[in-house]
Amino acid sequence: MAYIVRRMIGKNRGKWVIGGLVILTAVALWIDLPNNGGVTIGGQKRDLAVKLGLDLQGGAHLIYRANMSDIAEGDRTDALAGIRDVVERRVNLYGVSEPIIQTNRVGD
Repeated sequence: MAYIVRRMIGKNRGKWVIGGLVILTAVALWIDLPNNGGVTIGGQKRDLAVKLGLDLQGGAHLIYRANMSDIAEGDRTDALAGIRDVVERRVNLYGVSEPIIQTNRVGD
């Protein structure tokens, strides 16, 4: 019996490969549909929603306000530059691509 099955598959190997690819493509398309709520296999439900990272969500925008009242007037520029350097090193430590770190002085 196994010999007959092997011989039948051997003769129609191209048809089996194409049929398998069609089935695989259909399953991939079904999973990729936007209205698909997920896949349930053996009682386990897998959510297929795409989870966007910060870069695809639009990034992060943080504003820090420094209290410079205790720093002498001449040292404020250097203090602000030092803070900017520290923040830049910490951001670059995580491999964030193209970070923009700026300082702005208002109301000197």
